[in-house]
Amino acid sequence: MVTAILPELLLTAGAIVLLLLPFLRSARSLVPLSFALIAVAAAIPVGLLLRGHSLGGALFSGVFMFDKLTFFFQELILLSVGLVVMTVAGDARSGLRDRREFYCLLLLTTVGLLLMPGAQNLVLLYLALELVSVLSYLLSGFKKQDGLSVEAALKYLLFGLLSTGVLLYGISLIYGLAGTMDIRAIPVEALRQSPAVTLAALILLAVGFGFKLSLVPFHGWAPDLYEGAPAPVVSFISVAPKIATFAVLIRLFMVWLSPIADLWAILFSFLAVITMTVGNLAALPQTNLKRLLAYSSIAHAGTMLIGLAAGTAFGAGALAYYAVAYLLMNTGLFMAVTAMESAEGRSDLAVYSGLAQREPTMAALMAVCLLSLGGIPPLAGFFGKMWVFGAALKGNLAWLAVAGAVNSVIAAFYYLKVVKTLYLDPLPAGCKPIPCVESLCFGMSFCVVMLFVLGLWQGPLLEILRLVIPSQLPPGSVPW
Repeated sequence: MVTAILPELLLTAGAIVLLLLPFLRSARSLVPLSFALIAVAAAIPVGLLLRGHSLGGALFSGVFMFDKLTFFFQELILLSVGLVVMTVAGDARSGLRDRREFYCLLLLTTVGLLLMPGAQNLVLLYLALELVSVLSYLLSGFKKQDGLSVEAALKYLLFGLLSTGVLLYGISLIYGLAGTMDIRAIPVEALRQSPAVTLAALILLAVGFGFKLSLVPFHGWAPDLYEGAPAPVVSFISVAPKIATFAVLIRLFMVWLSPIADLWAILFSFLAVITMTVGNLAALPQTNLKRLLAYSSIAHAGTMLIGLAAGTAFGAGALAYYAVAYLLMNTGLFMAVTAMESAEGRSDLAVYSGLAQREPTMAALMAVCLLSLGGIPPLAGFFGKMWVFGAALKGNLAWLAVAGAVNSVIAAFYYLKVVKTLYLDPLPAGCKPIPCVESLCFGMSFCVVMLFVLGLWQGPLLEILRLVIPSQLPPGSVPW
C-alpha cells in the first residue's frame, strides 16, 4: 500500500522544492510552506488510523511495516516537528527562520524519523538512524559564528560516531547468531543457544540506542548541546528522536525479542535507575535553564525506560502515554525559552527572575509545563508517571517503581525552584518587554491546554493506545 509511505515521499519532495526554488527566500514563504507540508503529511497517518481495517501490511518485501503502532508514533513525530516550525517562526535571534537549508534539513531528518517506527529490517533501521543522526549534527551546529554552538555540535558528532560503531557491532552479532536481518525472522532459539554472545549483542544495541535517548552513561553530549544549540533545534532533538527510538525499542525488544526478556529487561531496569538518578541529581545545582532541561530530559528518558523494562502491553501503553505528555510539556517549555533567548540573548535562570510581573501569561504557561514535568496532578505528566510506575508494579518490578517515585520527588525540587524564580524572585532592573510572537503564544497555549485535557480526560487517548499496542505483547493486566 503506497499510501503508507506518502508522508515520507511528500516531505522529501518538499525538501527538494524548498532547496531548489529561488523565490522561496523569506520567512513569509518558508514557514507557512514548511508547516503546510508537515500538516498534510500528518493527515495521512490519521486517515490510515481511521481506516484501521486496511492496516497490518508490509512494503518492500517486508522491510517496512505499516500498522497502527507505526502510524501512532509517526503522528507524534509530525506533531513535534510542526510545533518546532512554529517555534522557529518566533525565533528572532538565531536567524533560522530565514534559512532555506534549515527547513530542508529539518524535513529530511523527519523522513528518517518516520521510517524508524516501521523498520522491520536491521539495515533499514540503521540507515534511518544514520539519516537522523547526520542531519541532527548539522542542525545542532547551524550557528557557525557561535563558538559554543560549534563546540556542542562537535561533541554531539564524536559521541554519535562512537555510538554508531557500537550499534553496528551489535547488529553484526545479531546477524551472526540469527543469519538474517529481518527482525520478524530472528530465531529466538538460536539466540538462547549462545546466551553470552546474545547478551553482548543486546548490551551493544542498548549503547547505540542509549545515545539517541541520552541515557546514562551515554549522555555526555546532551548538556553542552542543549546550552549551545539554538533553542528550536534543542526542542526538536530533545523530543522527536526520543519518540522514534522508543517506538523502535517497543517493536524490537517488546514484540520480537520478548521471549528472551529475561536477558534484556534487567539491563533496561538498571539503565532506567542510573539515568533517572544521575539526571535528577545533576539538574539540582544548575543555574542555566537549558542545561537544567538537558538533565531533566535525561531523567525523563530513564523514567520512560521503566515502561520498556516491564515488558508488557501495559508497559508499552504507559510508555506511549508518557511520550505524548513529554512532547507537550517539553516543547511548550522550549517555546518560552526561545522567546526569552530572542529577547535577552541568554538562558541563565537569572533572566527569568520575576517573569510573572513582566509577562504574567508566559510565566503561567511556563509554570504549567514545569509542574507537569514534575508530575503534579491533574496534569498529563502526573498520569504518565502513574501509568509507568503501575506497569513496573504489574511486572513484579516494585523496586523500580519505588526508585522512580523517589526520583520524582527529587525532580520536583528543581522544577519548583524555577517556578519560584518566575514568581518570587525580584524583577531585574532595566528589563525590557518581551515581544509577543503569535506562533509561540499559540503553540504554548496549545501544549498547556492539551496537558490539562489529557490529564482530566484520558479516555480517548487510552482507547487509542489499547488499539495501537501490538497484540503479541503479554497483557500485563492493562486497566484500559
